[in-house]
Amino acid sequence: AQRDQILALLPRHSLLRRGAAGEHYRQQLIAANPDAVLVVAGLDGDFNPRRLERYLVLVSGSGADVGFVLTKAGRCEDVEARLASLDALRAEGCAVIALNAKDRASAALLAPWTGPGRTVVLVGSSGAGKSTLTNCLLGIEKQKTAEVRATDSRGRHTTTHRSLIPLPSGGWLLDTPGMRE
Repeated sequence: AQRDQILALLPRHSLLRRGAAGEHYRQQLIAANPDAVLVVAGLDGDFNPRRLERYLVLVSGSGADVGFVLTKAGRCEDVEARLASLDALRAEGCAVIALNAKDRASAALLAPWTGPGRTVVLVGSSGAGKSTLTNCLLGIEKQKTAEVRATDSRGRHTTTHRSLIPLPSGGWLLDTPGMRE
């Protein structure tokens, strides 16, 4: 059996980081060298346009392309109104895509970010649908998922570590745990 080994370290061209939880001056590195950062948010009861604007501030300095993926579109009765509430993100040049994270045809809308040689990182709150979307892009159930709480649509932090996953499209995807702050 051949073992994987590191052959070279690539120069850093982008870096996604945030303030460490509970710390005032420490930084937590989330991803190095992503080509794109996709902020994933559910269109359910946890939908919060102000939170998405805060994510834009977090990811805009990373050096990567930024897009917003709104999951659970099939469960939302007012998708168009919620999309309209994100016009400020579009005005900043960000793509905003509503989709069903369990539907491969719907997830195909992410092809510009997940193509050959591209690395994309998914960030967002717990329960947003990052791992469900990862499984859909892979075509297999690789990442653990769980239902959100019915009372407030909040996630349960099922993903507890980062995973760098090769995609059938030729790209790479970094699935991250939900952000608590």
